[in-house]
Amino acid sequence: MKNILILNLTRMGDLLQTTPLIAGLKKKYPDSKITLLANKTFAGICSDIPFIDEVYTFDIKQFTPESGGEEPSLLKIYRYLDGLVDRVKSKNFDTVINLSHSKLTGIFSSLLNAPDIRGITSTDYGHRVIRHPWLNYFCNIIFNRHYNRFNLADIYQKSGDVEPFSKKLFLNISEGGMIFADEFLKRNGFKEGDMLVGFQPASSRPDRRWSSDSFARLGLELMKRYGAKIIIFGVPSEKGLGDEIQAKMNNHLNPPFLKGEVKGVINAVGKTSVGELASLLKRCHLLITNDTGTMHIAAALGTRIVALFFAHALVHETGPYGEGHIILQAEIPCSPCSHHTNCKNPLCKDYITVEDVITAVEILKSQESVGIGEISRAIRNRGLEKIYHGQFQKVKPFYSSFDSDNMIEFLPLIKRPVDLSDIVGYAYRAMWKKVLVSNGILGRFQPSPLIESGVSLHCKEIAEKIKNHFEIRTDTTANQLDDVLTSFGKLIELGKEGISVTHDIIKKVSKAKFDVEDIKELGNKINCIDENINLISLTEPSTGPIVSMFKFSKENLQGNNILPLAEDTLQLYNNLTTEAKLMKQLLEGIQYIFQVS
Repeated sequence: MKNILILNLTRMGDLLQTTPLIAGLKKKYPDSKITLLANKTFAGICSDIPFIDEVYTFDIKQFTPESGGEEPSLLKIYRYLDGLVDRVKSKNFDTVINLSHSKLTGIFSSLLNAPDIRGITSTDYGHRVIRHPWLNYFCNIIFNRHYNRFNLADIYQKSGDVEPFSKKLFLNISEGGMIFADEFLKRNGFKEGDMLVGFQPASSRPDRRWSSDSFARLGLELMKRYGAKIIIFGVPSEKGLGDEIQAKMNNHLNPPFLKGEVKGVINAVGKTSVGELASLLKRCHLLITNDTGTMHIAAALGTRIVALFFAHALVHETGPYGEGHIILQAEIPCSPCSHHTNCKNPLCKDYITVEDVITAVEILKSQESVGIGEISRAIRNRGLEKIYHGQFQKVKPFYSSFDSDNMIEFLPLIKRPVDLSDIVGYAYRAMWKKVLVSNGILGRFQPSPLIESGVSLHCKEIAEKIKNHFEIRTDTTANQLDDVLTSFGKLIELGKEGISVTHDIIKKVSKAKFDVEDIKELGNKINCIDENINLISLTEPSTGPIVSMFKFSKENLQGNNILPLAEDTLQLYNNLTTEAKLMKQLLEGIQYIFQVS
């Protein structure tokens, strides 16, 4: 029986995006025991996640000082960690999958002494190590977000060597929860047959929130057009925002001389547990939300979503995992913000208008009998592109779909001019799928001619997808790709230089006696090659993902014995060379198809 521990101490949304991995592991290893270590704040929802055999909770709050209070006691923290490590370690896990970024969870996972640890862990000397290629990629994408085309839920599945299959997140609702929802809605004037639309106006950060005025105006328009009932969700700390939206709607609906609340607006902020929230979301016909945990709960329950993405949120990373949702991404040059940015003037929130959201709702309502992909094709075939471009002036609208590998992708709802990052991003999606396979702590693959098989087919698939969803100016695209191809060519040559020098090191240190000065000189050559590799990524950002993966992998090298270090380094240069070669072949093939079509 396989004994597996999954660590995910981040937000509720990330926890829900872990559920396809959990389901996939249980499918792959039916007799396995799966344990989850989660943030204590979200312990309530863990009992509703299927396929988990045991749950441990981690009390993160005690590690941060209270507002105006004293720093937490180091002795208390040590005792807590020591006790938790002992309890978890006693379970003798075969595999530990750490899906959190923090140094703390890296140290924690290393103390468990499991034979197979994935994600961030720590050496005996406290150095950070990232194990498993997909989790190396997970840590790398933060530096290359424009070129990432993988959703977090799929990255999680791949980190467990699970092939995506579910096309959904997993969450159960109890019978008691559904009874609560029925009674709550009835008590608030909801009748069977009413259109119920949920609003999630808050989010973890204020700069990721659409304005209360926009939510209020949207609610009024939905009530006017569809006779919709609006239900506002949120946690107790967000009660002020819920009250503000409700008051703005009531002031428009009720003349000042009338007293009482309009029954069309249900303010549920701070009035539900997570389980009760889920049961109400299940009853909603539609949820309109920022990028939040509530969005992921709705996705797990099959509720249709219009998601509003701006600031740090990026559709490809954390868009709702399921078929047929619409995501509105603010189209602003600085999007997405770095996660470390604290924008003082988040104009992007105003880029998404009430009219944009209404249009998205209309499109979702029109696709009830057909798939949203068909709606997108109908828009193109009927020549409605100009109309929708006029409505989505500062917004990129996407819809969610699944590819032939059952991995989610977010496709443009209407055609827009293709960007270089779109072409390179789709090429990277095809390339990483081919090479990011588990092959020990370091590896992704062993170099082989077979790795390049099927490249022409991928070129055709990518080119077809781009032609179907984007407007292409052949001359501009070809010129842009010329510069990118030159940079990938330089990367290939530097990779080959690295292979050659590393081979020389291996030959010399394999002898019983070798000249240390010769090895130092070769080491200096390696340093020079690495500096030039990094310089290429600075001058041509599209090479950044490969270079970042190379640098992260080099940081993972361990030990003081020159020979095994040189052999591992050789594999890394082989990886870099083959990845750059594949990207160059893919982009050349796409460029050729554009030119001749």
